[in-house]
Amino acid sequence: MPLETFIVWAMVIVGGKANNKGAIFGAVVIVVFYNCTRFLKDYIPIEEVTLASLRMVAIGILIVMAMLFMKEGLVKEKKTLYEPPLSKRA
Repeated sequence: MPLETFIVWAMVIVGGKANNKGAIFGAVVIVVFYNCTRFLKDYIPIEEVTLASLRMVAIGILIVMAMLFMKEGLVKEKKTLYEPPLSKRA
């Protein structure tokens, strides 16, 4: 359960916490990264347990980098200005 919570939190932080498109894009990025790195054990002589731990460390580094350099995530929130209808203007 803590692993799933960490992965979902990483998806939201990396994608952008202010909009739905960012969260979806972050989910795609984290899932692709998480699933593609599973197959590194075929190319690098490393144990599966160590590789799984390194994946979590890499995702943690990705979160830190996103928080330091992309404060709004990969997809920035579009600011919409509210303008009242013409009939209600003074």
